[in-house]
Amino acid sequence: MRILIVVTAALLAIPSLAFAAAWTQEQGHGQVIATAAKSRADREFDGSRKTSPRPRYDKLDMQALTEFGVTDRFTLMLAPGVQHIKIGPSGSPRRATPVYGELGARYRLAQGRNWVVSGQALVHWTGNSDTHSDNPVDITGTEVDLRALFGYTFAVLKRPAFLDVQVSHRFRSNGSPNEVHADVTLGVAPHRKWLIMGQLFNVMSEGAGKPGFPSYDYLKVQPSIVYKFGERWAAQAGAFTTYTGRHSIQENGIVLGLWYWF
Repeated sequence: MRILIVVTAALLAIPSLAFAAAWTQEQGHGQVIATAAKSRADREFDGSRKTSPRPRYDKLDMQALTEFGVTDRFTLMLAPGVQHIKIGPSGSPRRATPVYGELGARYRLAQGRNWVVSGQALVHWTGNSDTHSDNPVDITGTEVDLRALFGYTFAVLKRPAFLDVQVSHRFRSNGSPNEVHADVTLGVAPHRKWLIMGQLFNVMSEGAGKPGFPSYDYLKVQPSIVYKFGERWAAQAGAFTTYTGRHSIQENGIVLGLWYWF
């Protein structure tokens, strides 16, 4: 069961949503997770949730997350990353953020035989000065995310499974509206080396921001598979799509990851 929890926490550290599951790392132990996501969008949702063509949007996001258990209840997180965005055809302006970073901590508030409740705080900062992004997913300033997490383990046909539910309030800067997040993850391990997951990521802005930042919301769906090889390594492959939204792009992409725990 410990292996399932470790892999579960690792798999939830996906691009633009680098938050682990409700479980904390054991004291003196941790994990390093490297992920890369490539996505594209050539359609966008309007205010009535209908899609229409838009200039092509391409994004590559790479991140390395390190988690370490200071105590069994308290886990520190550090995640540097690089994001590259291109909008329009070849030769069009492109925006690159050479380096961004995330620093945070998760604390286990309560735990039962097969459930856990945690609280988490995370700060994201970037050197990017472009505050006129046409995609609310892009991070152009400092953000603070305060999150409540609930994890529950159970069995499906005698195989280990888990449910992870997270709700957060994200404070944004540079004129972007604050956001409310509600994320749900369901995972089943059909074999001791395999884990299959389905994830929903729901984001809703708290009204509009400064001119050029309308109110928006979107729902992303991501299925993933993780394979454990060796005693300390695992690899992930998944795909994601923006299923529905309002004043947001219809983004589709793939995500690959490599994990090492110690």
